[in-house]
Amino acid sequence: QTLFLKEQLPSLSLNSLGLDGGGAYYRADLLGFLADYGGGTYAEANDAASLAAAADAIWANLTCTP
Repeated sequence: QTLFLKEQLPSLSLNSLGLDGGGAYYRADLLGFLADYGGGTYAEANDAASLAAAADAIWANLTCTP
């Protein structure tokens, strides 16, 4: 039986971060899909300021519940 992460852990939030275009194998569409599927956020960072903003956006969406 195949286990699907989000179905097994519904309270899990998947966030993704693209760094500076990521080179030839960079897949912004896949990173965005994973974040959407996982109820998280996708952000891109090209410099220190955008990395800080992306981290802030991800941290803002995190919650810890028992």
